[in-house]
Amino acid sequence: MIKQEGIVKRCDLSLRVKYFGIKTEIYQIDNFRFAIFCENYKGDFIKMNTVFNHSIKPVGTSILLVKERPEQYIKKIENISFDNVVDGFKATCVTLKDLNDFIKLRFYNIEIISVSVPASGIDFEILVEVSNETPQELIENLHIALMDFDLGTDKISIKKSNKNPSKKQTNKFDVMLLSSYEHLPFTIDEGVFWLDNAERIYSGGFNRSELMFFRPNTTKCFFDFSVFDNINIRSALLLYDTVYIAPPFCDGMNNFLTKQGMTLEELIDLIEMGKVVLLLPNDETRYDKRLLLEVYKKSPISVVGRRGINLLLSSYLAETMKSYEILHPNIYDIASEFFMMGIEDDNIKFQIAAKFMAWPKIALIKSFSELNVLSPMSVCNFGINDILNDKTFSIIKKEDISFEFTVNSLNAHIATALQATYFPFRHVDKNGFIYSDYAVSKTIGDMLSFFSYDAGTLENLKGIYTQGKDDYINLFDCRENIDVLK
Repeated sequence: MIKQEGIVKRCDLSLRVKYFGIKTEIYQIDNFRFAIFCENYKGDFIKMNTVFNHSIKPVGTSILLVKERPEQYIKKIENISFDNVVDGFKATCVTLKDLNDFIKLRFYNIEIISVSVPASGIDFEILVEVSNETPQELIENLHIALMDFDLGTDKISIKKSNKNPSKKQTNKFDVMLLSSYEHLPFTIDEGVFWLDNAERIYSGGFNRSELMFFRPNTTKCFFDFSVFDNINIRSALLLYDTVYIAPPFCDGMNNFLTKQGMTLEELIDLIEMGKVVLLLPNDETRYDKRLLLEVYKKSPISVVGRRGINLLLSSYLAETMKSYEILHPNIYDIASEFFMMGIEDDNIKFQIAAKFMAWPKIALIKSFSELNVLSPMSVCNFGINDILNDKTFSIIKKEDISFEFTVNSLNAHIATALQATYFPFRHVDKNGFIYSDYAVSKTIGDMLSFFSYDAGTLENLKGIYTQGKDDYINLFDCRENIDVLK
């Protein structure tokens, strides 16, 4: 039979994040109906109910928001705690692709032939086919674990098969969806690491220093060459211990190497020396396969895929949430009260101010549902730019500005999480028009600094987060004929 308890708990979590400070209780009324009692909500209940039905509650689920505690019900359901939103990954597999990737990564020691849903509806079933060589003990352990993950049904069948493993169907438009590729083994390593450590990250028991590519207590910088040009990295190699780069896609690699005045072999040598680390924020298959495999062979910790970046972002948010509260004790309790005051008075400015005050905690909670299945580009849905919504802008072309903060927010978040200097890209078209993410990255970097330092330290750090608009490290004569390895 269909199981919806996990989905209801996830909906309740989303409601409590969106209305930060609301207190709720979950009740199961019968087999298919649930109620969320909103204990302390004093705002426009009809408006909140509309938002819940249109943007939170999945279609086909019977979940009601109620003002009064139900008198008759089957059971009361425990909320998902803000202190551990992973909750054992329960009810996190929404699509068949989510389910397929989750099972294959979680049980990487079992040869999974296929994952399918042969029967749909109220009594929908999940069928997992494994190889004939799979020991019965592993099959039993797999079944127990899958039942505990709350995949939405209590009908889960596992059977042996002599068929060949099904090939993954790729869609060039699914660049936002995470995938693991057998021909790119680091994507599998990162997926397994995520499943093994996400609980620790979101419960505050993980530190970025455990990520081998993070390199604490060193000087670092970050360049994005994915689409647009940037400066020659020779100057950065002289000034910084580690240079992180997002390389261009496969079709732009030759042009990048030509402009940098180096060969592919020299780039690989720099990576092997520990001077350069590759960050891949886009679908890993869009990059030069030869480069990725050669780097993985010589220095596995120097090629970081999308899940690796997600690990960095989530652990940064978890650390920031804790350190910010140390600087400002009880800040999240104060912010939640402030937000509920804004709800009661229908004061948008109060609500925005409260969300800014509580951003580290709100962002951490929201990030899990995004980073668990989506690429790092989903940072626009929970990053500090999320505060800068349309209501914040009262100037001309606010749509254009909001768009810029959405599409160009990732690099500043990555640089901050790396504790690295970010050098904005700068593109000049044939008409002399200059396009850069300098303004966006500078604004986001400054806003993120607010949560890491007190006022005095912020003043001392003013101006050193990013390089200026026109001073792209012109300290050295970077002639391309100079050996990049020297």
